[in-house]
Amino acid sequence: MRMNEFSPDTAVLQQLVRSNVQRLNGLLEREQIEAIFVNSVDNWRYVTGLPIHHSVSYAFVNGAIVKRGDELPHLLPLDFFAAGIRPAAPWYPILGELPFLGTPEACQPTGVDKWPPIIAEGLRTLGLQSGKIAIDPAAPWVLTAALQQLLPDAVLIDASAVLTEARMIKSAFEVDAIRKACKIADLAIENAIAAIREDISESQLAGIVEETFRAQGSEFASMSPSVFSGDHPRLGYIASSERRVKAGELVRFDIGCVVDGYCCCIARTGFVGEPDSETLGAFAALRQSLQAGIDAVRPGITNSQVHETMHDALRTASNGKYGLDAYGGHGIGLGLHEQPLIGRATAVTRVTLAPGMVFALEPAIRIQYKGWLGLEDNVAVTANGADLLNHAKFELRP
Repeated sequence: MRMNEFSPDTAVLQQLVRSNVQRLNGLLEREQIEAIFVNSVDNWRYVTGLPIHHSVSYAFVNGAIVKRGDELPHLLPLDFFAAGIRPAAPWYPILGELPFLGTPEACQPTGVDKWPPIIAEGLRTLGLQSGKIAIDPAAPWVLTAALQQLLPDAVLIDASAVLTEARMIKSAFEVDAIRKACKIADLAIENAIAAIREDISESQLAGIVEETFRAQGSEFASMSPSVFSGDHPRLGYIASSERRVKAGELVRFDIGCVVDGYCCCIARTGFVGEPDSETLGAFAALRQSLQAGIDAVRPGITNSQVHETMHDALRTASNGKYGLDAYGGHGIGLGLHEQPLIGRATAVTRVTLAPGMVFALEPAIRIQYKGWLGLEDNVAVTANGADLLNHAKFELRP
């Protein structure tokens, strides 16, 4: 989305931003932090609601300061983004503009020159030349170090814990954005599974996914669609390739898209030809595992308890043949992978579930010679249990 095409519902956008900033303010007060400076694309979106060009090159080029007690952030955008922000969102105070030309910061990691004095002056304008200032963990070290030199009386600290806690609980608007993204992803994955046939390439199937994302109004894919067929060794995460699928193989789809800045992440698996009894049995067991995890979600249970529930259900349904490894899912929001992670107690940070948390449950198993079988649904924790956000069909064959 281009900034000059950004036409927000002003009331809704301001409500979202005020809600997010209010939540941050509560944490800043609790931790006695005077302000927080953010410059990563997801944290910028969290405190401003404003989209920017989705590119690694522009991931850290806009700054915003949330001063404890203020209802809205103060902006320090890249100069040519500022030109679009002023007419699109005139309610935001802009402290200064960060130049694109004549300084190396826009091409990190190549150093700093003109940006630190502009940011430091913005902080001084807000009376923040001293006190505890939390800095976005994604800020380049050279930028943080330069700010510390310019503000010797300030105590610059890592903002990771505050931002993680703030973003873990979603508002109704945020949950609705993820639900909208899920609706698009549901259609994309069903379209792709319907196109499975022998000799089609993984990349062609991924293209069907991405075309659906664009046609249905997604801002962008939350990750490059992962479509992989056959019995790959699991080396990292497998990107779609020109490999052509063969009869008797599983074709796993792990995809996600973005609406209003918020990601979804869902998975289904198709099969080339007629699945045999082994595949059908494993598929049924995996579905039971996923459903057991969804049924277990409620306030007060931990992320590890959800994982163990899925693992136990898979073991039982497969007569001990299959089980989950240490990982079983991840939080979603403005980032594709957020807290809480779902996994064994020894592998993840313990989180007690609370209303507003949103995450993906994704049990997966490998069937020798056939490939990877994976299912993934997105759920929001409510006061009474789980709200299932996506509803793609469970079909090995269309």
